Amino acid sequence: MKKFVSILLGVVLLLALPSFTSAAAIPEFGPQAYEVKKYYYWGDSNFGEKVRQGLDLSVDPSSISYQSVKATLTMDYNIIMDRKITKFVVLANGVKVDEVEPYFDRSLNPPVFKEFYYLDINVSDQYIGSDVYFQILGLRQDGALGSSSVNEFVVAWSQETPTFRLKPLPVTDSDTHGLINESNILLDKILAKLEQLRMDMMMKLDQVQKAVEDIYTVKPQTQQKFDAALNNFKNMLPPEQIKREMQQVKDMLDDSAKQIEGTKQELKFGQITWMGAVTTPAIDLTEVADQVEKLRNILKIALWCEFFYCVILILRPRFTV
Repeated sequence: MKKFVSILLGVVLLLALPSFTSAAAIPEFGPQAYEVKKYYYWGDSNFGEKVRQGLDLSVDPSSISYQSVKATLTMDYNIIMDRKITKFVVLANGVKVDEVEPYFDRSLNPPVFKEFYYLDINVSDQYIGSDVYFQILGLRQDGALGSSSVNEFVVAWSQETPTFRLKPLPVTDSDTHGLINESNILLDKILAKLEQLRMDMMMKLDQVQKAVEDIYTVKPQTQQKFDAALNNFKNMLPPEQIKREMQQVKDMLDDSAKQIEGTKQELKFGQITWMGAVTTPAIDLTEVADQVEKLRNILKIALWCEFFYCVILILRPRFTV
């Protein structure tokens, strides 16, 4: 009975203890691509890529910020030596975001590689405010370190952590002031562009106004050409020619009248010859020309009055008794 109880207790303890896969049994996956290491492939039907294989990663939920999180890496005893691990890479949502190198615990004698590490995982800013899960891989690197020809093999990995939501990007006063300053600078640039656009439009409007004024404003040389053409046209008309000839006659008569009026008139009548040699006027009224002119006007008035009297006599009605 005691033997049965011992066997049963052993079975219970075996089932209660976590099962660990031997480090030597874990296969390696690689070599990984030579390109910039961002994505890795590992796992198969026997060793699932989400099942713990030698490594364990736990995240401190209270440390989650907008771009970093604190975590603890633990591993099976001596797995670094057994699997020749030279580097650990941290994945966030399957993409590499950070890495850490194993190092010796100098407090032990002889020194051995440490089996736990406190990590401060730096996450890319593209995950700010996003849901993220983490996983860590152990890599073995063959070749010269630092060379582009180094082959990398995934030789151990952890399980996926639960999904955590990173905090949104905090906004500080300095950030606010910076954004305000950037906004002010941008607004100043927009204002400068609008002012330049206004100036350009004013210049265009001035050009359009000048063009319209040039169209509807008669230039002096154009007016002169029009007047000359109009004058030439008038000169070719018959009334203008008659008017010009009448004006010439008028000018000639005016000139003749001026000459007559400007010429001193002599009022001499008859001639007397003295001793057959000297001839003198019989009557010379030149000295009293003004009185003669006045007498002549009086006679003209008398004649005109007599003329109108005769006309009235002729035109008066006659009555027969």
